[in-house]
Amino acid sequence: MLFPTHFVGGAFTALFFSTGGDAKTTFMAAVTGGLAALLPDIDSPKSYLGSKVPIAPSAIKMTLGHRGPLHSLAAAVALYILFQWYLPQVLPALIPYVNHWIFWGYTSHLLLDMLTPEGVPLLWPVRGRLAVPLAHTGSIMERFLVFPILSLLFLCLLYKKIGGVLI
Repeated sequence: MLFPTHFVGGAFTALFFSTGGDAKTTFMAAVTGGLAALLPDIDSPKSYLGSKVPIAPSAIKMTLGHRGPLHSLAAAVALYILFQWYLPQVLPALIPYVNHWIFWGYTSHLLLDMLTPEGVPLLWPVRGRLAVPLAHTGSIMERFLVFPILSLLFLCLLYKKIGGVLI
């Protein structure tokens, strides 16, 4: 999937799994989840995030390959554990929320990539990829069905979470 689809999917998923809060917290959940959804593609220099970070994506791709271990639940859990340790030192007031938003945003990426024929090694290090091949990355199906539906779901959920009040 392309980065706009991943961003909206991550924003939706983080918002879906977030507990209540004010409008500011709701928007922070959406943005954090959306950004976290871009993280698994750091293993590709051609990805949106990978193109912004010099050298690291190429090194990761050469070492792990694209859609390798970073596209697994093991990576999502490892990131969760890392942030569970790191975030209290940086953002102590937001700890109950931020790590969950990151986890759900990251996980949404894996689920969306499972919709492509290439699939993902979700249970890595167990061999094999899980795929429900509904759309190729960048295809008409993604651009005119998956992305618009996710966007609509996100906007409806956002509207509901902020109490039906647009800011």
